[in-house]
Amino acid sequence: MASYRAYVYCDKCNQPLRKNEYRREVSSTGQGVSVPYYCRICNSLARKPFSMAVWAFVVLLTFLMASVAAEKLSELNNTVSDSDNKPLLVFAVVAFPLGYSAYGLWKKSKCKAIYDRWVHNYGSDPENWPDAPRLYRTPEKPKSPKWVQITVLIIGIVVAMLIWYDNYKSGLF
Repeated sequence: MASYRAYVYCDKCNQPLRKNEYRREVSSTGQGVSVPYYCRICNSLARKPFSMAVWAFVVLLTFLMASVAAEKLSELNNTVSDSDNKPLLVFAVVAFPLGYSAYGLWKKSKCKAIYDRWVHNYGSDPENWPDAPRLYRTPEKPKSPKWVQITVLIIGIVVAMLIWYDNYKSGLF
């Protein structure tokens, strides 16, 4: 049984998306790389939850930054009057990344509710999950009948032979 982090989630369809039901676009800029996911069913933006390793890394990095900032601030100011601002600066260094992480975790936690509802309704095997609703499916072009394809091929060959014969008669070959 796969974890809920193994899927991509669409808010519009309100369902987990299997590999054939989403697409991802990698775009790189000077600042970094972003990988947005899109639902193939309704073409809206989808989300993929981060792994726990990413969140653990962000928390570890935040505490590391806070300890380095506290160490640097204690070396710079040795007077009592300047030391009043140190806790505020350390709090700012810790609060902003942790707040950002908490907001991201709260936003990504919507995926877990969608996954739990689907597992409750359809089971944990994604092969047994229902296909996309007909309303959101991208329309498939109907394939032309075989006799139409053969007729177009024969007409194309006849036109090519007439052009070749006309060029042969005019002395181009």
